[in-house]
Amino acid sequence: MTLRERVESAAVDELPGLAAELAEAQAALTLRLHAPPRPTATPSARLIDDREAATIAGTSRRWINSETAGMRFRHDLSQKQKRYDEAGLRAWLATRH
Repeated sequence: MTLRERVESAAVDELPGLAAELAEAQAALTLRLHAPPRPTATPSARLIDDREAATIAGTSRRWINSETAGMRFRHDLSQKQKRYDEAGLRAWLATRH
């Protein structure tokens, strides 16, 4: 049954509950429309450590770790264990040169 059919067939005393249900659905829809896109995991993503990331960038581990804090392609396993999505790192580096 479509939403329109539910509205048209509902008894008058059911309409406030239906209106509340509709408002809840509208709020959820609005949140979803304005939410950032969900990241899609690519099965071929290769994670590299900060040593290899620094080698690719031609810089030090300290620099790569400080400059990439909070970026989507960086995954902090712990304070000292960082992993980088190689494709994401290379794409970011391409925008810097």
